[in-house]
This record gives sequence, C-alpha cells and structure tokens, in this order.
Amino acid sequence: MAGKLNARQARFCQEYIVDLCATQAATRAGYSERTAYSQAHDLLRKPEIAARIAELQAGREARTRISADQTIADLRELADIALGRKAYIDSVLTEGEVIHVERRKFQPAAAVKALELLGRHQGLFNDKVSVQHSGLDEFLRSLAQSATSTPAGRIRARLNGGPYH
Repeated sequence: MAGKLNARQARFCQEYIVDLCATQAATRAGYSERTAYSQAHDLLRKPEIAARIAELQAGREARTRISADQTIADLRELADIALGRKAYIDSVLTEGEVIHVERRKFQPAAAVKALELLGRHQGLFNDKVSVQHSGLDEFLRSLAQSATSTPAGRIRARLNGGPYH
C-alpha cells in the first residue's frame, strides 16, 4: 500500500498518527502553511492515504497493546469510580503494616473529565464553530430591519425621515 504514496504523503501519514491533527501533520510533512488545511483535507479523502493511516494505527495498537476499546473501557471505569458508583482499593499504613481499605469517593473534577472524553469519543460535543453568511448585502439588510424593529429604532427612523414618519 505504501508504494502508491510519494515521500510527502508517506510523511503526512506518519505525522498524522502523532496527534491526529491533519493541518499540523501536513505542515510537518512539508506542505505550505498557507495551504496545509486544504491539502490535509484532500489527503485524508484519498483511499490510499486512509489505508496507510489505518495500517500505522493498527501497528501502534499492536506495539503498545492499547486499543481504542481498552481506552474507552478504562475511561468508563474511571468515570464510575469518580462518580462513587464503584469502589476502589486504598492502601493505608497503620502501625507499621499496610492494610487495604475499600473506599468510595465522589471526585467531581475527575468525573467531569472522564465523561467529557467519553462524550467527545461519541461525538456529543462540537468544538468547531461554523459561520455561514449569504453576503454583505443580506447582512446589511437584516441589520437595517432589526434597527427599525425596536421602539428606539422606529423613533430614530422618524427623526431621520425614514419609513415610519
């Protein structure tokens, strides 16, 4: 599969699995900072790039023996412990000996973080802001309309000889 990729594309794949930030990976792979976003978008849509990234991620999972499923399971367990739904074992030193005590403790900060990460994995949160507009003319028209839709706006319009006189 890697034979179909040029050197920069192969480097992009390597860089992408570092932090899963396509724009930064494109920049680190040698693409122009000015065009990195669009280059990254185009690269990720190519089947041979996607296949190489999947190969690299599978290799990383095999090396580290940590899969996405294991990470999710660990986050669920941490959330249960932090919410006090599951006990944890605490080691306590008393009079020269270590005893193990089962405890439950509500830890709000840890619970929020674990639940946030699980929510992100499920796509519950969108950190990207989408701005759409139909042009400057439409914006100015809506601004003018809202300016005359309030009592103060109607008074201003009358004073200026506008449509409400």
